Amino acid sequence: MNLKACWRRGGTQTVCLVLLLTGASPPSESPQRHTAGKQQSDSLRSAPPDEQVRSRYADARKHAYQRSNRDLSAEWRTVRATEKAADVALWSLFLGIAGAVITAIGTGLVLLTFRETRRTAQIAEDGLFEARRSANAALEQAAISRDALEQQLRPYVYLTSIIPEFSRMRSVGLVGDAAPLNLKIQNFGATPAKNVSFRARGFVGGYWSGPVKGNLWNEVHVPLGDLPVGFTKEVRGYTITGIKAADDDLIAGTASLFFVGEIGYDSADGTRRFTHFQLAASGDDYETGHFQVTPEGNVAT
Repeated sequence: MNLKACWRRGGTQTVCLVLLLTGASPPSESPQRHTAGKQQSDSLRSAPPDEQVRSRYADARKHAYQRSNRDLSAEWRTVRATEKAADVALWSLFLGIAGAVITAIGTGLVLLTFRETRRTAQIAEDGLFEARRSANAALEQAAISRDALEQQLRPYVYLTSIIPEFSRMRSVGLVGDAAPLNLKIQNFGATPAKNVSFRARGFVGGYWSGPVKGNLWNEVHVPLGDLPVGFTKEVRGYTITGIKAADDDLIAGTASLFFVGEIGYDSADGTRRFTHFQLAASGDDYETGHFQVTPEGNVAT
């Protein structure tokens, strides 16, 4: 089969050339296609040469235009898909930034809340500390006031008088070795003293400028009963011995007669209180029988 016969059957130049080279026969065509192709061939054969060229050129332009439209459509769809993808990425970026901003704001609010909570707790703690300090100050003031009231209303019992009974006849060289003591105590407080007791000890010692304390552990408490406000009570039965041997030192002031002890009594609230006393006589006081309170004596607790 030659190219003209292949072309007559509606094949393209490429297909007809391939069939010619391979020796195959072109496919049979339908009557309609054959009729249409025949009419087109007849019209082309019957048309002038210029018209044939123009017709084929128009067909080529039409096919080129269609291919160009198809390519442009494909490119347009690609561009639209790219734009949509870019829009999605942009919105994703915006959403990510918004999420980060919201997270940062939330974190800042949490930190601010934590700081304010800590500040409130510190203020509450400071307030509690101030309240506690005020309460302690009030308690201290109440204790001071109570103690002051108790000091005003409590009993105060003191040793007021010591009268020694010396037996001395220096003209004939006689000096007694013992001196009995007549004692008096008095309640100077604002309330009665209950269950008063007395214990003391007299002895000869050195000069009394320094603190001297007699040992009272072996001395017995002498009960004296109650002592109303302003009342005095005499106490007897105490004697200082060893005077004769120390007579010259007592006159010279290098030795002293000491009388130390304590008075115990209860206040109205049941508190047991004590008055510690220490008195001494030396030199002229020894000659006259006058005892003075030492710096350690007559202290009421």
